[in-house]
Amino acid sequence: MIAGEFEKIASEPLRANKSKIGVGSDRYKRAFSMRKKAKYKEWHEKGVRASETGELEHRVRTELWDLIHHITVKIIIDKLALKGNETVFDVGCGWSRIILGIKKYFPEMNIHGIELSEAIYKKGVELAEQYGFGKISIQNGDVLKIDLPEEKYDAIYSTRVIHYLEDEEKQIVIQKIYSMLKSGGKVLIIIPNSYCPYRFFTYKHAPLYPIKRICLALEENKFRNVTWGSYGFIPPWKRFTWDNQFMKLELLLEKIPFVNLMGGLVYAYAEK
Repeated sequence: MIAGEFEKIASEPLRANKSKIGVGSDRYKRAFSMRKKAKYKEWHEKGVRASETGELEHRVRTELWDLIHHITVKIIIDKLALKGNETVFDVGCGWSRIILGIKKYFPEMNIHGIELSEAIYKKGVELAEQYGFGKISIQNGDVLKIDLPEEKYDAIYSTRVIHYLEDEEKQIVIQKIYSMLKSGGKVLIIIPNSYCPYRFFTYKHAPLYPIKRICLALEENKFRNVTWGSYGFIPPWKRFTWDNQFMKLELLLEKIPFVNLMGGLVYAYAEK
């Protein structure tokens, strides 16, 4: 029953009737009725708990420079065609995990970011200083409420953040991204893949959200050349390091038609 729901949704064209793939549709509610509600508003408290219990330190030790981190950085650099001379913004930068990965390739790139949780933000600043990377500017704030500069950035990305937001909040963030980008700027939004078979059973943090709905929202907000794909085919049950044979397998699977839509993480790309 559930597998059938995935097949039907995945087969629909990008410009399908919104009611067929929107979160308000009966089919979506049936397929994802077991999901917890998004907890974006609780993110600050979650960061405090993670810091106090040692969970945050554990995540830094196990997730920084692991396989999925490395592949995510490679995907961002590749899809946004980064060369190192751009000014880039990270929407929901967390503890600077992705920023540090990009800076490993482009030490002189200007990267700005925003993080809602003060505890997680402080860890990001600490790590940036620890690794000695300059040209990183992170602020603690709510992207939904804070004023951000217009037409300043060459590229913007967001990794595993936007699915925590309500539909109206997603629209606000996408509109802000559009206004922040320079003409010709690029955006990449990464979320857990609702079409991935194992995600339905393993991802409990927030509702799984169809990437095609993100694509439609991008188109509705004047973005061009909207496309999507996925990666992260090896389930993260074990934190593999990036320098092993699984890295080559991941990069190979990302290029195989149909298979490349079933990874654990999925991205939407668009241009202003």
